[in-house]
Amino acid sequence: MKKLITAGVCALLLTGCATQQGLVASKPGMLKQEQTNHFIFWGLGQTITTNAATACGNAANVARVESHLSPLNIVFSTVTFGLYSPRQARVYCK
Repeated sequence: MKKLITAGVCALLLTGCATQQGLVASKPGMLKQEQTNHFIFWGLGQTITTNAATACGNAANVARVESHLSPLNIVFSTVTFGLYSPRQARVYCK
C-alpha cells in the first residue's frame, strides 16, 4: 500500500500543466468565454469546436484562443487512466 501511494504521489509530481494558445491580436484581450470540454478514451478521434467569432460578436473582435490542461484535469485523467480527460477552452476578445 505504501508503494502504491508513493507511486501515485510521484506520478502527480511529474505531471505538468499544458496550454496551447492562438494569438490573433497583439493585445491580450479580456476573457469572454470559458468552457470545459469532456473527452473519453484518451480523446482518440474526438474533436470539439469552439466558435470564437460567435463568442466575441465577429471574427474581428477575437484576440486569443487557448486550450488549457489544468492540474485538476491531470488528476482526473490520471485517476481514470485516461478514460476521462477534460480540458478547458478559453476565448479572449478585444
